[in-house]
Amino acid sequence: MKRTLIALFVFAITVSQAFAQCIPNPAYANASFGVWPDSLPFIQNSFACGGQDYTAIMDVKTLTDTIVYINPPLGSNVTIWFDAWKVVASGLPSGFTVNSAGPTYFGGPQNGYWENIYGTPGNLATLQPVQGCFSITANPAYTSLAAPPAGYLDYPFTVNFDGRIAATSPDISFVVPNGSWLSSLGAFGFGAIEYQYTLRVYASSSCPSGPAQPCLATITPSITGLASSYLLNDGNAALSGLPTNGLFFGPGISANEFDPSVAGVGNHTVVYSFIDGNGCLGSVGQCVEVTLQVDGGDGVQLTESDGVSIYPNPGNGLYTLSFRDAKGSVRIEVTDVRGRNVHTSFATSNGKLLMHPIDLTEFSSGVYTLSVQVSGRTRTMKLVKE
Repeated sequence: MKRTLIALFVFAITVSQAFAQCIPNPAYANASFGVWPDSLPFIQNSFACGGQDYTAIMDVKTLTDTIVYINPPLGSNVTIWFDAWKVVASGLPSGFTVNSAGPTYFGGPQNGYWENIYGTPGNLATLQPVQGCFSITANPAYTSLAAPPAGYLDYPFTVNFDGRIAATSPDISFVVPNGSWLSSLGAFGFGAIEYQYTLRVYASSSCPSGPAQPCLATITPSITGLASSYLLNDGNAALSGLPTNGLFFGPGISANEFDPSVAGVGNHTVVYSFIDGNGCLGSVGQCVEVTLQVDGGDGVQLTESDGVSIYPNPGNGLYTLSFRDAKGSVRIEVTDVRGRNVHTSFATSNGKLLMHPIDLTEFSSGVYTLSVQVSGRTRTMKLVKE
């Protein structure tokens, strides 16, 4: 049985006329896991204009099963199978509605769900993920209502993906009933999986030619002066971008400086954008982590009872690192037997269930060392690739 982590795919496009039904994009039929575009491409390519119809189409691929650690009194690893997923969006302007569709979609367009497919009825080992889609639409009256008199307004909104539990192994249905949705299990640290987006709505007089994908510059810009990580009390970093005469924006940015204390603890994206001589946009983003400390702090070790674990181990190179009780900024590093770094990534854990992928498929078989740092607490584990 193939284990996946979060097999949720999101792709957005914008067209000029609103419609309720969507058709899944075949380009993502064989996708594994991931979410795109990020907030910047969504703002650029999926904006709305006052007085015009609006539609954004998103593709979704579901998850079949994963492994989590359940706190005492259970205190054990549990496999969870999902037989259905649904999507709920919150924070959209008035009149902007979400309508879902797809070959295995059941229920109304705004209150239904996608069902995973059984290869053999009732056989959990044969569950297969499915692809679906949903649209965000609004008619001209509501885009006019959401638009400002001039310029644009940004509306942050959340896309929540919620899974329905089909079964657990070992069976803990006496605690987590089969048929429960993740969003109803907050007492166990579960919850719907959240993705943050921003919908930009332009005034009719300020609408770019579209809505459609903007003209993109042929020159790829670059950022210098920004490190990959900072401590919270580090001083400001002076930044520069090429081509010149562009603008920096993001958490902790003031003019051309990055202030870690203003950005705050967590993972952030700093963006540099410029307009070329043809009026085309060029942008680049760079990730930066701000931590309280990165050197192991008080030396207290994280353990599996803290909700930090990795599966499968041994594995074929695709692993799932899960967190639950650990809270704060997370730094993940993997080194080989010679001490060379082969993987570094970052995440933020809020104490609820967080599952983070690690991909070592391009590296040779052997024993690796996994180091996880969460707000100064560390855990080191052996990671075996077969």
